[in-house]
Amino acid sequence: MFLNAGMLVGPLRDFGVDHVSSHTASGSPSRTNRGEAVQPDQRKSGTKKQREFTQADVDGVIVQLAQ
Repeated sequence: MFLNAGMLVGPLRDFGVDHVSSHTASGSPSRTNRGEAVQPDQRKSGTKKQREFTQADVDGVIVQLAQ
């Protein structure tokens, strides 16, 4: 007798289990679930977000490219 994959996953989904395996690749809980602080986003040095650019930054790039 062959079982349909839906027959295996369906009951798990009914009980709120989204995945049969662990949610993380390593099987360990996330940092938040372990009670550790959230790490702030680290950005490469010398970079800015688009909203942080000023007109002086844009003018400086234009001058650099014109030379």
